[in-house]
Amino acid sequence: MDRLSVDDRVILWPDALWPQEIGVLGVLDGRGLLDPAGSIHIEAMVNVIEAGIPRVPRLRQVLLTPPRLLGPPLWVDDRTFDVREHVKVRSLPGLGDESDLLRSVEQIMSQRLDRRRPLWQIWLLPGLSAGRVGLFVRLHHVMADGIAVMAILGAFLDRVARTVDPAGVSWSPARPPSRRELLADNVARTARRVPAWVDTARHPLLAARSAWNSWRTTRQLLRAEPDPGTILDRSIGPSRRLALWHVDLATIAGIGQDHGATVNDVFLTLVAGGLRGWLANRGPVPSGLTMPIYVPKSLRKSDLDRARGNLIGQLVVPVPVGVADPGERLALIAEETRRQKARAVPPLGDLLGHRAGRRAVLKLIEHHPVSVTTADLIGPAEPRFLAGAELLDVFPVLPLISRVSVGVGALSYARMLFVTFVVDPAVVPDPDSLVAATEVDLATLTAATLSAAKSHRDPESPSMPPTGVRAAARDGAAQVEHSSETT
Repeated sequence: MDRLSVDDRVILWPDALWPQEIGVLGVLDGRGLLDPAGSIHIEAMVNVIEAGIPRVPRLRQVLLTPPRLLGPPLWVDDRTFDVREHVKVRSLPGLGDESDLLRSVEQIMSQRLDRRRPLWQIWLLPGLSAGRVGLFVRLHHVMADGIAVMAILGAFLDRVARTVDPAGVSWSPARPPSRRELLADNVARTARRVPAWVDTARHPLLAARSAWNSWRTTRQLLRAEPDPGTILDRSIGPSRRLALWHVDLATIAGIGQDHGATVNDVFLTLVAGGLRGWLANRGPVPSGLTMPIYVPKSLRKSDLDRARGNLIGQLVVPVPVGVADPGERLALIAEETRRQKARAVPPLGDLLGHRAGRRAVLKLIEHHPVSVTTADLIGPAEPRFLAGAELLDVFPVLPLISRVSVGVGALSYARMLFVTFVVDPAVVPDPDSLVAATEVDLATLTAATLSAAKSHRDPESPSMPPTGVRAAARDGAAQVEHSSETT
């Protein structure tokens, strides 16, 4: 039986109040998907999805929550599964520009996924200019964390443009377990834990070390400096607004190299700069203002292409929003992330799998120390194709929770970094201004990096740019190393 892990169950805990759905928003070169009238050839997409589902069996399963004493929730085959119920088309209204695409996706997100069916959908959104087609893939966070989402999406993407013949794709659903089988399985699961309890008793030092790591992380979360009373510190509702931004990955990697930092450090620096600019439009920003930001860390060690479910730890990184100089801000953030990543980070399930951990997190939410969450994902280095159509852009979409009113996700793909700002519109009604402030901060950081390089220029190469910029130019046709450790 495929029971939910503790980490997966953690995701279901807040879902009743704050939708825990994630996904990607993409743009396809859809000329091969459209007929002369501009309508989608839906069968081509259905064939590709149907052919790829055997590589991701979770997509044809539903979540079953057994009665009390029969164990935790589990995945069972959907006996009425029809892929066509999950691949949908919605033509864009208006002029079919980016704002129309975003408004359509926001409306789709406002409708919750049906728990009685497999928890995913793929939306095709024709109507963009030049034959482009919007793509919105949404699924419940209980199915996958960030890395697992990329693995699932990868099951349907090709390195070359091709079509798929679904002939030969067949499937027979397994029957769901009976109450007696569920009870027997739950008893067996409990019995399997007995050796671990015995081992804990025999090796108390190892058990104490594990408990200490979990407690240290919990204590760090509880001791995190709260959001310092900014206007972002408000309880959120279910509505979401999106804003998009993209930048050449070589630019970000080059800046990181010249500052001895990772791509993720530069990303966090720009997030802080965007927040600073947005807040500055509403009043003075104190020079000592520091804001904590959630930074999830992947705990997966291997077989990332087959990743499923959730396995992440949580960091809280204080970012110096009050520091105007982005170079100084980057140095402070890089030092802090190096310090935190050097420590053992237990899975969220270790923290919330026990009553004491849940009480601690409830206390954390009650004192609302964090208003911003981030994620930094690594995607394919070269372009990919879906049903013969090239995937041009792909932006990650993050969930929000409690008083976290801003989520900023980044995804590297085809030598670009695609960034999505997800906000509660009641708190941040103008996410585009966050994008504008981030662009200004990047321009300032790039100029400062070039200026610093001039003062340390090699006398034999008076016009030589910074090391990272040279590397970016030299390796422009190759993938830039994305050294982030987060998901």
